[in-house]
Amino acid sequence: MKKANEVIKDAPDFFGGYFILGRCEIQAGHVNEAIQYYQKALSIKNDIPEAHLDLGNLYAQKQDLDAALREYQKVLELKPDHVDALYSIGAIYYNRKEWDKAIENLKKVVDLDPKHVQALRVLGYACAQKGDFKLAADFFKRYLELNPDAKDRKAAEDIIKVAESMNSSG
Repeated sequence: MKKANEVIKDAPDFFGGYFILGRCEIQAGHVNEAIQYYQKALSIKNDIPEAHLDLGNLYAQKQDLDAALREYQKVLELKPDHVDALYSIGAIYYNRKEWDKAIENLKKVVDLDPKHVQALRVLGYACAQKGDFKLAADFFKRYLELNPDAKDRKAAEDIIKVAESMNSSG
């Protein structure tokens, strides 16, 4: 933090010092201070995907999900294939029970990173919530293959069984 403060003192119009202080404040667990430093960094240079992502994560931590979504969307404007931003957006929509939007974003994650365990997991649950048990089972099979010791293994297997029973009876 000392070095970053020296940078800010020597070059107050350089975004880097504020960005570094934001990261330091995250490490210290000071969410509000980190937000202020990221906002300052982005007021100087607004095209830093990592700063928008960190800021989105901080807003999500504070349960300000609209602000978090805005920051994640800014990340995607700068880097359309940013897996972490896509996953975070999908997770927010999942928690809001907006299944179609969750599935849309999480499918993009899996297209970019077929072994993204959490995206496969949340996709499985989102598809099951919509009643698409066959698609849910496909995602859960991939999820369990990558994560055989999953804590929610039984729930995933139950959904797979539902899909298989629907296939055999249909």
